[in-house]
Amino acid sequence: MNMRCTIIGLTVMALLPVCALSGERGRTLDDLLREKPPSGSDREAQLFYVMFSEGAEVQHYMAFHPEPGSRVTPQPKGDGPLLAITWFQGPPTGRLRYGLLYKVSQKGEWYNVREVYQWATQADHRGQLSDKNLADLRELLPKLPKSTAKPPIERTVVITFEQDGKWRREVYDSADLPETFEKVMLIVGERFETKDRKHKSR
Repeated sequence: MNMRCTIIGLTVMALLPVCALSGERGRTLDDLLREKPPSGSDREAQLFYVMFSEGAEVQHYMAFHPEPGSRVTPQPKGDGPLLAITWFQGPPTGRLRYGLLYKVSQKGEWYNVREVYQWATQADHRGQLSDKNLADLRELLPKLPKSTAKPPIERTVVITFEQDGKWRREVYDSADLPETFEKVMLIVGERFETKDRKHKSR
């Protein structure tokens, strides 16, 4: 590693505590998905953006969601996705801590993981839904209420799922989740990080 890279690395690490506390609170998913990296040839600024920008972090967590409104592409042997969920986690002040990511395939194979941006993929779990649970899940998804909620990112829960051959996306506030979504989470298997909160459907 040359001296220039060493200096950049040390500078970035030194600024990490400052960046971790400098995020603007109240920014929404839409705000952060619109965020762009710095233009031009300043590689240090671009590296800093990728490493520490909340926009880059949110875009990373959302990368596995299909684009809402686009047509579902049939996959061989039914291996394609049925739904994706990102549950953002963070304190009311300060930076996001991590994202909880969930996937369920058309065949009912499920997967969830805690993703800590630029740090680690942790505590992943996977399994297979029963035929009944998969059927119940397919019945519930179209019943999810349409939402106009725009909560701050640390209270944002995003679900993207197949409906009528297209991808539909809803954004909910984790402080006020609809009962139908709670029932979806009971089937999908809510992770321990959020399981102790009060459930509307219980």
